Formats: sequence, structure tokens, C-alpha cells
Amino acid sequence: MIFGVGVGWDEKEFRACQVPKETRGRRMDEMLEIITGLWTQETFSYEGKFFRIPEVSLVPRPAQKPRPRILVAGGLVPAGASAHITRSKGYTPHRSLERAATLADGVMTAYRSAPDLDMTQIAASWELVKAAAVKAGRDPATLTFAHQDHLHIDLEATPERLARVLSAYTHNDYETTKSIYLMGRPEDLIPRFQARIDAGVQEITFGLMRPDPRQLDLFMREIRPHLRI
Repeated sequence: MIFGVGVGWDEKEFRACQVPKETRGRRMDEMLEIITGLWTQETFSYEGKFFRIPEVSLVPRPAQKPRPRILVAGGLVPAGASAHITRSKGYTPHRSLERAATLADGVMTAYRSAPDLDMTQIAASWELVKAAAVKAGRDPATLTFAHQDHLHIDLEATPERLARVLSAYTHNDYETTKSIYLMGRPEDLIPRFQARIDAGVQEITFGLMRPDPRQLDLFMREIRPHLRI
């Protein structure tokens, strides 16, 4: 198992859970300390600003030793991208990158950070993670640089066909989304996958835009053999 975490961004979700959004980062820091302690110690107690836990035992603990890997979602984005997130009060991508470097085992950047073949922002994000790791006395070589995408492969892709798939998957319109989602023919997607690898990404995860396992067959047959690792 890989344990992936992110602080969230939607104000409505925080209101629904009755959790102040402005405390999300500090809560995440404490939660990571807590889950790490529960996973790695026979008994564990915690006294923080937001969470207080008496001495408890978590049984059974994970099979992975010393614990499952933890990846933190985060990363820089191009100017003007994801304005609904980046323009919110108090937003900064840097704290999540520091969290990935100091409290976790790596970072997972996202599709919105990698439009077309421009890997500037994900590469810069990784440099910030490595610098924060060194500052904290950690070896950056022990951390993972992961990236997340949305994927749809179509051997006969046209803008019209892709727009129909997209409309069933998200409310985002095709013209503003085509550069950040991996949609199209294999020959169009191979360079975009390769750009991520060339930027230093070690692990790529993607969500299929249609729940069709044949998409995985297409990836393994039409794309994977052409990637230089």
C-alpha cells in the first residue's frame, strides 16, 4: 500500500465537516505524526494543538516495515492555472512540498502542473522538495518523485470523440482541459509521458477516464514499449 495524502481545497467540504480550512496544514502535520506513530510503535500517545490521544495500540499494524510509504500531494502550477485553488486566501504550494520532504517519503505532483510538454513546474517542485530535505538533514535520494494524471487512449481520436469522453468524466470543457489531461492517440501521448520521465518523475499514476480495463492493455501495448526509462 502507498498512503497518499493531501490537505484539500474546497471551502464547501471544510464547512460540511465543520473544520476551519485555515487550519488544514497544521492539522495535516499532526495527523502525519500520529499515523506514523500508530504504525510504528507498540503503544502511542500524542499531545498536539488539534489532536490529543491517550496511550493506545493500533492492531493489527501494517505488514510493510517500518510502515507504508507516504506521498504528499502538492506542487507548483503555471501562472493562472487552477485559479479556484491558487487564489484562495492563504494558499501556498511550498508548505506541502516541505511536508513531503520532512514528514513523508515523497511528493505527488498533479496533471495541472504539466500542460502539454511543459515540465517546468513539476521539475521546480521536485527541486524544492530536495532542497527542503537537505535542509532537514534527509537524503533526497530516499524520496520518491511521483506524478498523477487522467488518461484516455483512443486509436481513432478526434476532438469530437475526446470531448464526449471528457463530458462524461468532468464538467471541465475540452478546450481548457486538453492540455492537462492525457487524452488522444498513442503517438500523441508517448511524448507527453516521456517528458514526465525526462523531468525526473519516478512513478506515474493515472486515473482512467472510462472504467474500461482495455485502456490498460492499450497502454501496455501502444505506449509503454516506446518509453525510455
